[in-house]
Amino acid sequence: MPLINTSVTNLIQGVSQQPDAVRFSGQCEEQENALASVVDGLQKRPATRHIATLIADAEIDDTAKVHFIERDNDERYVVIIKGSTTKTISAYNLENGTQATINQKYRGVVSNFWIDPFGAATASATFTKPLPIPGATYVPSDGHTVRVVGGGSLSSTEHTLTSVHQGTGRISFKPQTAPSFDSSFTFFGANTGAMQSVIEYTIVGP
Repeated sequence: MPLINTSVTNLIQGVSQQPDAVRFSGQCEEQENALASVVDGLQKRPATRHIATLIADAEIDDTAKVHFIERDNDERYVVIIKGSTTKTISAYNLENGTQATINQKYRGVVSNFWIDPFGAATASATFTKPLPIPGATYVPSDGHTVRVVGGGSLSSTEHTLTSVHQGTGRISFKPQTAPSFDSSFTFFGANTGAMQSVIEYTIVGP
């Protein structure tokens, strides 16, 4: 069989498994360690740079889901969802591998509310999505908050969340306006129509 001489303008059309006779001239049978670009042509693949170990091998399995978020050059993250029964979500900064903070917001309509003599407030509400882990308690210094976002007592004031009771749909918090019993601080519960308070609590954490 005689040799055939021909010219190829570029190799940017990727890899093809088709026979030579039907393959485009700009396609390769194999392309290892190279990246094809219309602008830059065929370039050597950049080297891998290890930044950090995010999760130990023993803590992740085949059911885990991984999603990359690249908003711009300054905000680039990888989100990992793992766990067979109880799912956990974690996000890491792609620049340095540090774990990012995820704020979880839960909103509900207040049915009733009370404050004890020590200034701790408890509200029962119907929430629009499930509450987090049952019986969860929170350290006030971590920045978990409660605020009224609709109805009566609407305010931008953020109160300190202390605990969540999943089974009863109750949350407990420390009102900023009530270092002790303060009857002036109130929510509007069921049977108050448009005045019925809507509350939102935020959990700040990894």
